[in-house]
Parts: sequence; C-alpha cells; structure tokens
Amino acid sequence: MENQLVTCPMCEEGQLLVQVGLEQVNYQGKRITVTYDFAICSLCGSEIVTPSQAAANQARSLDEYRKRNGLLTSQEIQ
Repeated sequence: MENQLVTCPMCEEGQLLVQVGLEQVNYQGKRITVTYDFAICSLCGSEIVTPSQAAANQARSLDEYRKRNGLLTSQEIQ
C-alpha cells in the first residue's frame, strides 16, 4: 500500500494515507507498546487497518512479546 493510491472503502472517494503510531496492546496477558501501521482517509477521516498492515502489526507484537520473555524474534530465528 505504501506506493499505491487506495480509495477509502468507507466513503469510496478519499484516498488512504499511511500513518504510523504507537499502540499499547495486550498480548499473551502482557501489556506492550508497539509501532502500529494504519491508514486515514483524506476525505472522511476514517481510520482503517489493511490486511497487510494488520499482519505487520501482529508480527511486531509477537516479536516484542518474544523479546520481553527472552525468546528469539522472527529475525533472529531466520
């Protein structure tokens, strides 16, 4: 989605603009803060998480959980 113009599925007119923020999530019973990818519509302001963003957010959450518990991250496993 980074280099593509994607039309907002809510208003079907605006373009989705990629954003990055910090989000606190509960993962496996632990509260962690991770970088969170999402998009905001340029017209209606809806916040949307695309499937690829959701997958990246999930992977970062899992890696942060692993780090905090002394486990190997996905990059360290490869």
